[in-house]
Amino acid sequence: MNILESIASQQRVEITELQNLDPKEFDRFGLGSSDQNQIPGTQAVETHSKLRVLGKPGVGKTTFLQYLAIQCNQSAFAVNQVPIFITLRNFVEESKISNEFSLLKYIRQEFLTSGILDSSVIETLLNTGRVLLLLDGMDEILHQQSNAVLSEIRRFSEKYHKNQLVATCRTASQKLRLRGFTDVEIAPFTLEQIRAFAQKWFVVFTKTNQKDGLAQSVEFIQKLELDENWQRYYDANQLLLDCLHSNCEVTAAIRQEIEATLLLPQKELEDREWQ
Repeated sequence: MNILESIASQQRVEITELQNLDPKEFDRFGLGSSDQNQIPGTQAVETHSKLRVLGKPGVGKTTFLQYLAIQCNQSAFAVNQVPIFITLRNFVEESKISNEFSLLKYIRQEFLTSGILDSSVIETLLNTGRVLLLLDGMDEILHQQSNAVLSEIRRFSEKYHKNQLVATCRTASQKLRLRGFTDVEIAPFTLEQIRAFAQKWFVVFTKTNQKDGLAQSVEFIQKLELDENWQRYYDANQLLLDCLHSNCEVTAAIRQEIEATLLLPQKELEDREWQ
């Protein structure tokens, strides 16, 4: 998985400008060009000790953190560190019971559940900078708990500053900022990556054999590239634009969500016969 160091979703233009985007200037507004400067995700983590990974729904933010944890466990990445994966939604639920938002206490409890009874182990790891803390789903925190959770993450990261922290968040929830963290964004798949992923997916999950799986992946890609599918895709985006540009009442929250997730594959669309 690759990372965009320049955050594509932070582009800002007027709604009227979106309807007249120059295909030569934007490949996929809001996603970034597939040839935009990208670096491997692990390189981004190695470069920045505190990282916030942004991405649209379903782009692979959780999968990326799980990949980091597995690579770390297998000594293929961050060999001297111990990965600790925390789903922030679960952390909030547990904290509400005790009415105390403490990452340290939550981690201690997770260690106890895993059979590690010596509470000094986690303190030793943290004080020597040997923890890779993976915090998943900042955007899934309810508004009433967001300030408490963000304050605890900041406090924890400052107290145990020798350790590496990686948090994930949807691009539409960028207001949940973390002081001292560097923001990056998950890069969109190129067409070659889509084909490779589809091939592996169908080969693994086919109920027959590898040959049939490959055949299904080819059929999937062919259907994906049908002109009528691109037409529906374009029409759906045009409807969103018309909605934002009209006089209908659109709340600020809905407007932000639409703008943050708007997809306009201009470079691909201009080559279609119906364009």
